[in-house]
Amino acid sequence: MYTMIDSCKTGWTIYEKREIKVVGIDLGKTSFHLHAVDDRGHTQMTKKQTRNQLKATMSNLSPCLVGIEACAGAHDWARRLSGYGHEVGTLIDTL
Repeated sequence: MYTMIDSCKTGWTIYEKREIKVVGIDLGKTSFHLHAVDDRGHTQMTKKQTRNQLKATMSNLSPCLVGIEACAGAHDWARRLSGYGHEVGTLIDTL
């Protein structure tokens, strides 16, 4: 069951750890930013990682939906992440 603890003194809201359903990845040259949420949209993980750390993290996650920005390396990452069992979608940046 999902529980929420709200503390008026600290201003923090703490959520019970739930299974990650959606991951957004900002691809970069040397570092990658991950933001993962559960089925209710609550943040479960926010990390800045290197290429090798990203590979290890994503290979250990249960299959989920992954959104990555469309860029030069996006197709390679989409193939890698699909190999780990994730459903990958690329997002086009429009101005």
